[in-house]
Amino acid sequence: MYFMDDPINPRATEKKCKGLIFRAHVNGFVNMRGQYIYKESMTLLKRQSCPGCEDGPCDRYLWDDLLEDVSGGTFPIIKDIVNDALYKLIIVNKSIDWETGTVDEYDLEFRKIDK
Repeated sequence: MYFMDDPINPRATEKKCKGLIFRAHVNGFVNMRGQYIYKESMTLLKRQSCPGCEDGPCDRYLWDDLLEDVSGGTFPIIKDIVNDALYKLIIVNKSIDWETGTVDEYDLEFRKIDK
């Protein structure tokens, strides 16, 4: 397998990686104590997500990075969340190391999928 935007390999666009797809859930309610509770949650859709590419970022890196960020208190960006909308987990704000040319820091963001 190859990355879907690989300019060197012409077969790279044969099978595009779908990435990790999530469904947004927004819920707000008042409990018996009179507290207003607002909750946003994202559910991973396994059937619509990529089952795992050999070289793609979806199977190894993004899921592990999401778990690591959330357990460390850093949450991915969700702009204008819409209930029952589909979102794709993507990498934004890449910081490239000037010596090696590799990406050393980045942020995760949920980007809404337009149908």
